[in-house]
Amino acid sequence: MNVIERRNIILTTLNEANTPIPAKEFANLFGVTRQVIVQDISILKATHSNILSTNLGYVIQKSNKCTKEFWVCHSDERTIEELNLIVDLGGVIKDVSIDHEFYGKITVSMNITSRKSAQEYDEGLKTKNYKNLCNSTGGYHYHLIEADDEETLALIERTLKDNGFIIADIVEDAH
Repeated sequence: MNVIERRNIILTTLNEANTPIPAKEFANLFGVTRQVIVQDISILKATHSNILSTNLGYVIQKSNKCTKEFWVCHSDERTIEELNLIVDLGGVIKDVSIDHEFYGKITVSMNITSRKSAQEYDEGLKTKNYKNLCNSTGGYHYHLIEADDEETLALIERTLKDNGFIIADIVEDAH
């Protein structure tokens, strides 16, 4: 098992757990030292800010918000349009992911909450002459969207479909 697989299992286990899990428990499970797990958690916290360290172990802070992952595709010219549609309807763009042919799933935290943060993201790409992550996959990518309720997520989905962004129905649903 490689480090990516181990971290994915840690994250999945934390998401499914109802009580904190000590680093020592993960260390025993994977046959590594406690310090290796502490480093893994540190890396995971960089993109999953809801992982908390407690005196009893690690736990995922649960949210009352709803999330759905959408599979979308568009050109660079439509990036700001897509982001604005989502935030204007009350969504937060938590992250962007691609399924890269060679590297596998790559996920980057975004936390875009408003037109202002969408504009800053778009200008940041242009100023530094960077390309969107999805350019590696022909424009295809996933967005994890958070909203206050299922109705808001359904409205976001309909609007993205109506505007030609959605490739397929929602691929993941979590609360």
